[in-house]
Amino acid sequence: MKEGSKKKLSFIKKAFLKLRETDEQHQERLKEFEYHLDYENPDHRCFLCGNLIEEDPYIHHVIPYSYLNKDDLWNLVYTHKSCHEERNETMPDEGMVPRLDKRNLHLLKAMFDNEIMDQYVEELGYAVKYKLLYQEMKKIKGMLGNV
Repeated sequence: MKEGSKKKLSFIKKAFLKLRETDEQHQERLKEFEYHLDYENPDHRCFLCGNLIEEDPYIHHVIPYSYLNKDDLWNLVYTHKSCHEERNETMPDEGMVPRLDKRNLHLLKAMFDNEIMDQYVEELGYAVKYKLLYQEMKKIKGMLGNV
């Protein structure tokens, strides 16, 4: 089998395994982002309702995972599990997008202030610089016919 075919097959296999992944398994995988999210939100306030999260925070995709099919720091926030379940797979309302954009700027500043520079921070910087949040929202709204 050619090298390109092996890579394509590996990509397809990974995509299929993600489709079969449970929410709990996905949450476990998202724990790698806690280190970064804690810098911006050390008190663990829910992004959706604003209240303090007493239990373990849930990591929530503001733009649902089903639309982007990837985990990016610029799209991840802490929420209550109940808030996550209530909003899961729901597109963010118009007020949420500027809030997430502001949060991303704050998070990027916190990373720079603490001299943290890794793959996730580089991706966050790119997303902020090129307004990926707004680009993705526009693309999704176009696909859904809500322009």
